[in-house]
Amino acid sequence: MERKTIHIHDLAAESDDEFPIAKEFQRRFGHRTVLTTPLMRKGMPLGAIWIRRAEVRPFTDKQIKLLETFADQAVIALDNVRLFSELQARNQELTVALAQQTATSEVLAVISGAQTDVQPVFEAIVQNARRLCDASYSSVYRFDGQLVHLIAHNHQTPEAAEVIRRAWPMPLTGDSFVVRAIRENTVIHADSQDDQAASAALIARAKALAHRRALVVPMVREGQPIGAIRVSRGEATPFTEQHIALLKTFADQAVIAIENVRLFTELQARNLEIEDKSRQLEAASRHKSEFLANMSHELRTPLNAIIGFSEVLTERMFGELNEKQDEYLKDIYASGQHLLSLINDILDLSKIEAGRMELELADFHLPRLSRTPWSSCENGRCAAASRWSRRSTRASARYGATSARSSRSY
Repeated sequence: MERKTIHIHDLAAESDDEFPIAKEFQRRFGHRTVLTTPLMRKGMPLGAIWIRRAEVRPFTDKQIKLLETFADQAVIALDNVRLFSELQARNQELTVALAQQTATSEVLAVISGAQTDVQPVFEAIVQNARRLCDASYSSVYRFDGQLVHLIAHNHQTPEAAEVIRRAWPMPLTGDSFVVRAIRENTVIHADSQDDQAASAALIARAKALAHRRALVVPMVREGQPIGAIRVSRGEATPFTEQHIALLKTFADQAVIAIENVRLFTELQARNLEIEDKSRQLEAASRHKSEFLANMSHELRTPLNAIIGFSEVLTERMFGELNEKQDEYLKDIYASGQHLLSLINDILDLSKIEAGRMELELADFHLPRLSRTPWSSCENGRCAAASRWSRRSTRASARYGATSARSSRSY
């Protein structure tokens, strides 16, 4: 208590009030001279070194100094042991953290390669969870909205495998730590032999599997449980907070893997649908082009005959014409030429869509173009053409010759 060296020449001569405990030991063992020095570290006592003699023979100053040196060395030794223990504990923590980080990285690597099948991710989680949580058994479960299914687990004895086969799948009303974790959307950390809510069937199943302590973490997507990860061991030793945090990380990774596979599957289905639509559009475009080509051939043959015969009649190759006949034949010829131009334009559009049309700049005379529709609609028989012609004529007076793109097919 006094934090200093105490040297008693004759303990038997001291009063019981001064050193009551020391006096009791003196009467029991018969020693007389006592020397004790405290073990001090940073002003705080850690213990003491105590030596005694059966006879009255005080210790010398040199002996007292030597004992104090031993006390200082003992404090150094205690500090070394403490620092070494702390270093070992820290190294153990770093080793565990590194192992957990390596395991999570391994699972992420499996996720990156599992685009269409999530089962390899579950298998990697099962193996790493069992090893890093010092468990004897680990498993992964999926919930489909009605039943909880066992998806992956580490190997068991044939007897245990039969117990597991009979237990799953299990409805959400079933009695299991896994079902309870999914139903309540919470972490379950329980001892099957000391859990008040455990039924006789659950306890019997746990004994058959040699499972006692269980840790279950739900897999949650958008607030809804979609499965769970479980680790178990045969003894009652609880799992640590680090184990719980690790299983939560694995649960998050499992959800990511499930989402990746779902999105990839949906993307594949969407791509197939787009490919099918593209084939349908391509077929429709091909049918349209074939129709236009056939229509062109079917229309051009009689149209060319109309244009040719009207031109022959207009040139009086079969006799004279009166004024009215000449006017109507010219209208027939102009209308035929106009209709042929429209057919050619339709074919040009189909060629443009097919990438078979090349445009070139060429000069043309706008007043002459403005008279084209009017020439086919003499005497006001086409009101729309008349209005277009008057506007074009005014524009012709202003702009005269201009340029535009003419088409050339190939």
